[in-house]
Amino acid sequence: MEHYHFDQGKTFPPSMVFAGYVIMGLGLLSSLINPFIGPLFALGGAFVALAKTGIAVDPENELFRSYNNFLGFHLGHWQSLKEYKFICILKVKRSTKAISRAMVETETSSSSTFDINLLNGNHRKKMLIASFSTKEKAQEEAMLLSRAINMDIVPYQPQLSAKTLQRRRR
Repeated sequence: MEHYHFDQGKTFPPSMVFAGYVIMGLGLLSSLINPFIGPLFALGGAFVALAKTGIAVDPENELFRSYNNFLGFHLGHWQSLKEYKFICILKVKRSTKAISRAMVETETSSSSTFDINLLNGNHRKKMLIASFSTKEKAQEEAMLLSRAINMDIVPYQPQLSAKTLQRRRR
């Protein structure tokens, strides 16, 4: 049976990815001067610039793996899906902010995505599977995953803990 792979993007943030490309370029240039040290910097820069993360799901054996992908090698351990009972789609706003020396905070970019998550029985634990820019694409992929691993798609409704209930009664 086939595995489902969901790419979750770069492992490192954009500024580090850019630095990785710079270090990789400098490493390639310095390999002309020092053939031992230059390739090490180039390899380190390539790792930072090219590493990606993702999730693989094996529906037949009820396993999943959160992995890091570098040059085609998927590194990660297989774990059981038995802890997770449901699938849900959440709308998430992602933004990046910059802070000036005067401590003024500015939002530099913002976007909304629709995330497919696996949930445990009481919805208190969730695991991100994939993000999509449109709700329709997220629903389509969630349906395919739901059929493959035999889980229902439900709205996100975490059960309140005893502590939270007690705090609300005050």
